Amino acid sequence: MSKYVKFGIKSLLTIVFVWLLVSKIDIYQSMKIALDLPVYKVIFAFILYYVASISINSLIVLEIAHAKLRNIIQFDKVNIAMRACSLIMPLLIVSALRWKIYRNMGIGKRNSLSIMLVNRFHQILTSSLFVLIVAPVLLSSYMWKYTVLMLVAGCLFLMSFVVVLYGINYKSLGDRLLALSSKVKIIKNRFGGGFSLCRISNTRRLIFLLIASVLGSLIIITSQYIVASSFFDVEFFHMVLARSIVQILLVLPITIGGLGVREIGFASVLSLFGYDGESVIAFTLVLLSFQVFLFVLGLVVYFFDRDTFHIQRARQEVI
Repeated sequence: MSKYVKFGIKSLLTIVFVWLLVSKIDIYQSMKIALDLPVYKVIFAFILYYVASISINSLIVLEIAHAKLRNIIQFDKVNIAMRACSLIMPLLIVSALRWKIYRNMGIGKRNSLSIMLVNRFHQILTSSLFVLIVAPVLLSSYMWKYTVLMLVAGCLFLMSFVVVLYGINYKSLGDRLLALSSKVKIIKNRFGGGFSLCRISNTRRLIFLLIASVLGSLIIITSQYIVASSFFDVEFFHMVLARSIVQILLVLPITIGGLGVREIGFASVLSLFGYDGESVIAFTLVLLSFQVFLFVLGLVVYFFDRDTFHIQRARQEVI
């Protein structure tokens, strides 16, 4: 399937999800509610969101890459630029760009691959962990929904735990993956005899990764709680559950930038606790504005930041 067909399918699904949302909610009323949010709360919530989703992620990259002497702002720029690219480019192209950027920064092949995989799985690990902790308390009365959710979260937690914990701590998960699939032999031939998904060689670094991941998620949830509490009287643990479920849903890139999935996900989960739909959508519109601002900022870095030479070189080599 060509990249244009995939992009067309994602665009169609995005339109469908947005249409479903608009057909159920008075979107104009939600926009009016969103515009009443005080500016200082928007700025403060965005700063928290940026620190958690960009800077803490950069710290994790620094730790995995053994790049302690590098400037964290460099990795912030890469994360912002790739965040923008992921909204307008196929996943394969974005992955190739990340790979080239990390290689141009002098990061080894093995650690470059480690960064890309561990970054993905540590987010799944944290979100599924929060669901496993919070859902038994909040959703026990919704028996079938609770059962399905716990099964999904449990499977995701185990899968991500294997990759993050077993794969990055002392063992070579790459060799085991190669043994399971003949398709990965191409990777084995390219990288040599075998590779480790991560070169975190001691428990201290592993603990750092897990703490940073949990801390980043909690900061993002706090940012969202600050915004949501301005529109409706939300409980913090309701926000923990809603954000964690939405984050799991966003792992599947079925729409452009998660548009529609994020909004419907928050509305569906929070509606279980009786929150007003229009106020919830107003809250998600503010979150969408964060995404749009980061998108614009990422495009500026991607196309015009000449100091970030590794991005410019990667763009010339891949695109």
